Amino acid sequence: EQRQPRPFSPLNEGRILVGNVRRTTTSGSLTVNLSSGDSTEIQLPSSVVIPNGQDYVSFEITTLSDGLLDGNQMTGITATASGYHTATNFLEVLDDLLVPASITSQSVYYKGSTFASGGVQSALDTTKALARENGSTQALGFSNLINTTRGINGLVFDVNNLASNGLVVSDFVFQWSPQGGFDATIGANQPANWDLTTVSPTLIDVSALGGTMSRIRLEWGDNQIQNRWLRITLKGNVNTGLADDNVFYIGHLLGEVSGLQSGNATTQPFQRFSVTNIGDVSPIRSNLGTTASVSNLYDLNKNGTVQNLGDVSGVRAALGSQLTNIQIPGNAPRSSPSSRDDDGVKSEGDVVRYYADLPDDRRRTGNAQRQVEMEFKELQRVSLAPQISNKTTLFESDSIFPIEFDSTQFEAWKKKNRLDSVFATGDFLDEGIESL
Repeated sequence: EQRQPRPFSPLNEGRILVGNVRRTTTSGSLTVNLSSGDSTEIQLPSSVVIPNGQDYVSFEITTLSDGLLDGNQMTGITATASGYHTATNFLEVLDDLLVPASITSQSVYYKGSTFASGGVQSALDTTKALARENGSTQALGFSNLINTTRGINGLVFDVNNLASNGLVVSDFVFQWSPQGGFDATIGANQPANWDLTTVSPTLIDVSALGGTMSRIRLEWGDNQIQNRWLRITLKGNVNTGLADDNVFYIGHLLGEVSGLQSGNATTQPFQRFSVTNIGDVSPIRSNLGTTASVSNLYDLNKNGTVQNLGDVSGVRAALGSQLTNIQIPGNAPRSSPSSRDDDGVKSEGDVVRYYADLPDDRRRTGNAQRQVEMEFKELQRVSLAPQISNKTTLFESDSIFPIEFDSTQFEAWKKKNRLDSVFATGDFLDEGIESL
């Protein structure tokens, strides 16, 4: 029976890791021939010998710095030996010259509107801004609030050098504020502490805009997010290619057209948006029959015309509604735990001597592997009692001495990270060569 070799995580250029070839017997020496699918990306010995009395041998794999901006490259490594099945595994070599992704613009998208029938671009409201955390405390305002009858049901982010066109919900964090006139000074009501949304996007779409630009379009069901603030975090990770988390805010209050009446959130932190008869119903009635553009304040249902049915009726249904205006924190950009900034691999030239074997549902995900590696480094830092018996030994690199961990604590760490096993060397082609 031939078993498949274990998958492994991507590796940057200019690094060295250790792989194994393994057989099912220990009798006699065995020469194993190795080959790389792309010698410009991976360098390895042409052959290795499994000595008599051993069932495996280790070898070094070097990822080469080619100095080219050629993107990440998936390269095969093949092992062959007389009387054994051929084994092949694949290593993704990460291009060190890739430019980190950056978000160049962000917009409100009115999904389901008349304007959307002309395409996404036609349904973007450029007069409304998603506020972005940028290191300074900011008071939000009317330009950060929409008022439609469908709530917040679409957002668009244009990104340069987006790393993947297969983004998923876990590449984002969605939080929402309380509704109504909440007290924004209470800890739980401050933006970073808002609850996670109980609804997920119905669509996460990535489309090419030309060149290195991509567009992320998020859609939600109508009225699932309304009369509150929404906090959106695009994570800095290997899927987005962002170096740091990017955090944005947009609000919604149905029928609000008059904005904040006086003052600002800096001097009056409890100031609220309010839907009133004079301030909101009357202006909409005064614009009845007007042909509306996508950014028209009075066309609440975004059908292109200000009407009694849909617009005036919409604001009347919302009379008395309120929403507290907010300040967003002045936090510097933060990296998520799975950021590319710390991939758990030492400096160029080090030989990585440990490997965490992830279960099937976490394999081929660099984020999960890197998070495990960072937690391994934390485990190393606390120096779990080396004098206790029944220990497990791991080697992080040739320049670091073997580290021994108390098996009880180490097993707890493995269980926490849902690891199948952890090996002293990376099981790269392990179990890839089997007896016929």
